[in-house]
Amino acid sequence: MNGMAPITRSETAVRYIRSTTVVLLVAMLVAALQLAVPRVAYAGTDDYPTDLKSAAKDSVVDPWAFYNRECTSWSAWRMQRDGHTMTNGMSGPRGPGWFGNANNWYSNAVAIGIPTTTIASAGLLDE
Repeated sequence: MNGMAPITRSETAVRYIRSTTVVLLVAMLVAALQLAVPRVAYAGTDDYPTDLKSAAKDSVVDPWAFYNRECTSWSAWRMQRDGHTMTNGMSGPRGPGWFGNANNWYSNAVAIGIPTTTIASAGLLDE
């Protein structure tokens, strides 16, 4: 032996629990920091795609199946940009839907099983 007492099973379990707890705490901290950092558009910044904003209003159907230069097109583009799937004819757990005008988004999301809330939150549709 090397002069050190052998590690007991309980000591091994305690070390495992401590290391697992540290890993989980670090993962939770990283996740919380990602949620806490807002993705913002700064005043005076127009980052809507040039090809969509330079075309005449409603003359182009965008990649998300909305007409260009409408609030629905901008919202779908921004959600996609920020990592949230959004298309006019997307499906949810309960099947396909059609979002259409912005006033239909909440009820359509509920109908096809997409998470919704009455509290504004990134990536969720607000009533």
